[in-house]
Amino acid sequence: MRLDLCYFEGNAQAIRMAHSLLKLNLTYAQVGCILKYTRPAYWQGPGPAAFSYLMNKHGFYLAEEEYVQTLRRELSLGEFHRFPLTYIMEAADDISYCIAGLEDSVEKNLYRGTIVPFLQKEWGSVVKGDLFEKVISQAFNKIRRYQGLHSCDQFFMYLRVNTVARLVPHAAQRFLDNLAPIYDGRFNQALLEDSSPAFRLLKIFKSVAFKHVFNHPEVEQLELQGYRVISGLLEIYNPLLEMSPADFQRLVTEDYHPAHPIASRLYHKLSAKHRLAYGEAMEAVNRYPAGQQSMMEFSYRARLIQDYISGMTDLYAWDEYRRLMAAE
Repeated sequence: MRLDLCYFEGNAQAIRMAHSLLKLNLTYAQVGCILKYTRPAYWQGPGPAAFSYLMNKHGFYLAEEEYVQTLRRELSLGEFHRFPLTYIMEAADDISYCIAGLEDSVEKNLYRGTIVPFLQKEWGSVVKGDLFEKVISQAFNKIRRYQGLHSCDQFFMYLRVNTVARLVPHAAQRFLDNLAPIYDGRFNQALLEDSSPAFRLLKIFKSVAFKHVFNHPEVEQLELQGYRVISGLLEIYNPLLEMSPADFQRLVTEDYHPAHPIASRLYHKLSAKHRLAYGEAMEAVNRYPAGQQSMMEFSYRARLIQDYISGMTDLYAWDEYRRLMAAE
């Protein structure tokens, strides 16, 4: 239970949002496409070697385990298996976001001059006709010839077109070459994860982003501020977790508890959809043994606060933190 609450993961939260919070009217196949990893959040230790990649991250929380079991049954998936179309979604996600981070960094002037030398350094020696020349050099030569070296938007437009033109056919061919294990859901790697030049190209995009974007002082400063904001908000809402189960149930039922005025006001700030998810979870708490019900109630309450804070945009979280800290 503690592990399930401590290991927040965006992929697991996506399943929770689709099913428990937003209640999207999606088919099992559609939700199966976003079940990227098959490891429960409470899982301890390494998973089976045959599913090491598929269980590389947490894919769902304990609160959604029953739904995931139903999804697997409806889609005829094994316990740690993945829905076949998820491999395509993952490849599309990798291709889209491998360039987006680099483009944002250039627009924010995190590089001096062009980004091409950084990419070439990661690639190594460029050979005529290799993928670096066909994708990156070609995009750079086009803007140098027609728009001049300062046309950042045009460079990334050409780079994106060239990257998609090379990586999408490769991912499609990998899908066909491994159709049997993919259809069964046991293919234990990403479509773009192999020894090909396409994977090498994807790796240099990610490597440059990690070394020169995510570790840039300005970006690290933002992350430290974000950590302080999130930690502060969790601390501010902690009075809701300090209440006894009986007191919190009274607060939920009556919308106020005279002995807990601060907690009552904090509860009023929680959104209706998150409070509704908590209420629906509590309706089924009686199916657990009496000795476990208070523990389950506390987990639903903790998840209620996590849902609320994780659903905030960066700006809203910053404004909320400043308001509640009386910093305005």
